[in-house]
Amino acid sequence: MRRYRSAKNAVISAVVCFFLMAATILAMPLTLRYRQQSLVYLLGGSFWLFLFLGLVFSFIASGKVKDFLMVQKRGKDWTDWPIGLIGFGKSVPALIFDVLCLLSILGVVIGSFTALKSHYIMYVLIFLAAFSFAMHCLLNGRTLRYLETMKKVRKSSHE
Repeated sequence: MRRYRSAKNAVISAVVCFFLMAATILAMPLTLRYRQQSLVYLLGGSFWLFLFLGLVFSFIASGKVKDFLMVQKRGKDWTDWPIGLIGFGKSVPALIFDVLCLLSILGVVIGSFTALKSHYIMYVLIFLAAFSFAMHCLLNGRTLRYLETMKKVRKSSHE
């Protein structure tokens, strides 16, 4: 029960960190407006810090879920499911972020060859591409699938 809660909290923390990582992209036009070098370093450092923390929380959640499967003697199940990077449409939220990721990347490519490259819409498209790619990897991966398994085992043990 405690493993499930801590794994779920780690996944939520990873989502928040990935969102904040992508949100730093939305603040980039401020560096052009105020032309302060310290703001550039702050945004760049924040981007990498939140990306690193998101990955750390993802690995923590993954480790907790994998440990749970090993205790349940279901460790072989872990290798039966592909990693999130190569999985597509494993759930409805994952499918939404998969489509959003493809559309935003397509928008960035098209926008870079048109007059949009100097507008704020490009920052929004890059934000959407970065966040939806992180969510694509997280939502299509093993961790979320087996977190649901942990939830079912937890519910059945209470009954």
